[in-house]
Amino acid sequence: MGILRDYQEQIARQAAKLLKEKGMCYLAMEVRTGKTLTALTAAYLVKAENVLFVTKLMAISSIEKDFEMIKKPFKMTVINYESLHKVKKQTFDLVIADEAHSLGAFPKPSKRAAILWMKTGAARVIFLSGTPTPESYSQLFHQFSISGVYSPWSEYRNFYEWAKDYVYVTERIINGWLVKNYSKVKMHKIEPDIKPYLISFTQSQAGFNQEVIEFVRYVQMKPETYNKIKTLLSDQILLIGNEEVVIDTAAKKMSKVHQLFSGTVKTETGKQIILDDSKAVFIKNNYKGRKIGIYYNFIAEGDLLKATFKDWTNSPRIFNANTDTVFISQIQSGSMGVNLSTADIIIFYNISHSSLLYWQARARMQDKNRTTEAAAHWIFAKGGIEDKIYKAVQDKKDYTTYYFRKDYESVRIEVAGKMPEVPKAGIPEHIRGEARAWQQIGITGFKNEHRRLVRCSRVQERRS
Repeated sequence: MGILRDYQEQIARQAAKLLKEKGMCYLAMEVRTGKTLTALTAAYLVKAENVLFVTKLMAISSIEKDFEMIKKPFKMTVINYESLHKVKKQTFDLVIADEAHSLGAFPKPSKRAAILWMKTGAARVIFLSGTPTPESYSQLFHQFSISGVYSPWSEYRNFYEWAKDYVYVTERIINGWLVKNYSKVKMHKIEPDIKPYLISFTQSQAGFNQEVIEFVRYVQMKPETYNKIKTLLSDQILLIGNEEVVIDTAAKKMSKVHQLFSGTVKTETGKQIILDDSKAVFIKNNYKGRKIGIYYNFIAEGDLLKATFKDWTNSPRIFNANTDTVFISQIQSGSMGVNLSTADIIIFYNISHSSLLYWQARARMQDKNRTTEAAAHWIFAKGGIEDKIYKAVQDKKDYTTYYFRKDYESVRIEVAGKMPEVPKAGIPEHIRGEARAWQQIGITGFKNEHRRLVRCSRVQERRS
């Protein structure tokens, strides 16, 4: 078929055979091995006439380019998941779901999975993902349900019915609530069901001969940045001008500390504030003359980077076509389906809590024909939280509040043991009365109220 590698042509024929016999197939091909061209060729082999290709926004231009290149005689609509609802009502005979793992929320289906299910109708389906089940095999149920009657589990009306047969349902406590956990599956039952639909292929099988080499570089942030973090952790509130940053839950505490260590923060009003440009200046001064792509995590980090690097783009096509352009993208939107193979180095201004995004983003510059080292550089604050997140995601674990509590236990404000006294200084009588009402409830209910009163007192003292 000319432009296809031998293995792509072989996989396309296997996929076409599965589509004809079973109505669906899952191409579990690792990143940069050519899933798109393989899927489009399979569509041609089954004589598809009207194809819906759903993907990430940043991948659309690359997919459209591949479609033009292969010149196959079928109509194709390419759209990102977030815009799927805009697709006009029509009959598709084949749906290609790229990054299909994003459809795998459970126990309830995600909104995008529900919309795609409605658009699919009776169409056959090709699923594409290098990581079909990044968290649990339970993620497969709602992915496969997109294919309707073709799913091996179509007899089950919903996930909960399916889980009775395929999941070891356990219970755990989250934020004081007892909830059911559906992550642990009965592999002896799932594996024979899914195996007939899966076609797996690795980079090693494709002939990739380079690994991603990772380097961690540390940047000393400004002294006031560390002071702000220390204040926030001790007082649970930080004043920046007229704006406030409050950490009244474990999740917010983790998020705000994470933001501050890279020099930005989002306040209670939603305002994005840039406090420290040390990381951006470090990158600009130390990577001159190198073709770089930069991934950031929080929105304000992107604003800072775009102000620092004037000649920037978020288009992989423009980046790959120019030698002096810097690619800048948020990790969440640019970690999948994006080709940055012309980059000398991929730089991570910050790191996401998600292990899936970590493994996806670091592979963006890998290519079978690449002859130079694929290097990923992580820019971490000295003494920052990033190192701890990095170690977690390398082990294919998401960095959750569980790990955050363990790492920052020493700076948490604890109220334990005997009943604490109601703080008086700077607190109005009506608030002290409210606290006394909490005292009647007991230590558990009082702990959060005590922390809130401490914050109120400190804020009053500072403002006066």
